[in-house]
Amino acid sequence: MEAADKLLIEEWNEAGWVTSAHPFHLEQADGIQDFDTFAPASYEGLDGVNLVAVKKGCTDEAILIGAHHDTVRDSPGACDNGAGLAALTEIARLLAHVPLRKTVILAAFDLEEIGVLGSPQLLPWLTTHYQVDSAVILESIGFVDDRPSTQSIPSGFGLLFPRQTLRIRLRRRRADWTAAIYRGSARPVVETLRREIRAIAGPNSVLTLRDPLDRPLVGKLLRRLLPSLKNLTRSDHAAFWAAGIPAVQLTDTANFRGSHYHRETDTVDTIDFEHLRRITAAVAATVVTLAVEVPS
Repeated sequence: MEAADKLLIEEWNEAGWVTSAHPFHLEQADGIQDFDTFAPASYEGLDGVNLVAVKKGCTDEAILIGAHHDTVRDSPGACDNGAGLAALTEIARLLAHVPLRKTVILAAFDLEEIGVLGSPQLLPWLTTHYQVDSAVILESIGFVDDRPSTQSIPSGFGLLFPRQTLRIRLRRRRADWTAAIYRGSARPVVETLRREIRAIAGPNSVLTLRDPLDRPLVGKLLRRLLPSLKNLTRSDHAAFWAAGIPAVQLTDTANFRGSHYHRETDTVDTIDFEHLRRITAAVAATVVTLAVEVPS
């Protein structure tokens, strides 16, 4: 972990970003195990560190791109979440000499795998120093499979997302696309992401999924009727939602495709680097659009 953190900081520094480490300590923290059944767990004490790189713009308005930098026990974590960290280093290089109106923040969160415990610890510092108006969280973005029947569909998904489910089935459940999960406040961000991903990776390369729980009345009812909706909040974007910050999660849907999720076989040879290159380029293009252009 220390070697990975050192490498990440070195890559960011080389690209000219201002980096910092934000250690934290938690006592009596409720989370989950990072092995076996991933059952609920209580931790007497936890130490972690969130890593940050900043490229200052002309204002304190900020866009954050984040990915967690931990993995589960006994898994190399190439896709979950080494692919996201690789994207953060490449985005830093791509934006190194781009003049920005808004500040751009890259963040690597700790302790995501045991209950999204790290990112909430960074939010007070973020909101004190910057006006974070949007976030894009990269979570398992490196695995695709264009063979039929490689994408599974969660229970109840068809009722909530009939149009998206039809698209998946018409394409014979090929696992060759990226999901963009968002709430209504992040619509401008997700629309830009969708446009950029489609332009770079093709018309069938992205599905947008709005979390129905952000609808005040219907959301409470759905939370009781469809427990599978918790799958839409299984990463650090949920911490930003809880803080009222518009956020989008980009994901290859993790355990709903492929057999390497949280296993010792999540190795670098399973990553589709051309797909990862395209998603990374699309995120960088989205940042340029949102952080450079002056609103009309």
